[in-house]
Amino acid sequence: MRSLYRSSIDTDYISSQHVLIRWEKTLAFLNKEKNVNTGLDIGDRTPFTDQLEKYFNCTFDNTNIDLDEEHLTGKYDIITAFEIIEHLFNPLHLLLEIKSILNEGGTLYVSTPKWKPYFLW
Repeated sequence: MRSLYRSSIDTDYISSQHVLIRWEKTLAFLNKEKNVNTGLDIGDRTPFTDQLEKYFNCTFDNTNIDLDEEHLTGKYDIITAFEIIEHLFNPLHLLLEIKSILNEGGTLYVSTPKWKPYFLW
């Protein structure tokens, strides 16, 4: 099911300088994980997903479901959720779903914009 509230990614936005700088800084923050065979980048596929695949040398899947209600499937060594959770009505649902598909010893990377989201304060 595609949510009525979900919008498509603006290609002008993802190619803007501040986004490219953020992606560069995010890659610098990540740790090279050993034995990474599977990855999931929460959200739609972007050029950053391609960068994650090169960085971790594995294929990354992406989500195309309503993250507030639907279930995640599969098992992953690495899951990334960069600037996604603050857009959800039910972020706890997503976190519990991630917990159920993250392999034991796996790594979750989550980021939100500075000063957001208020519900996490």
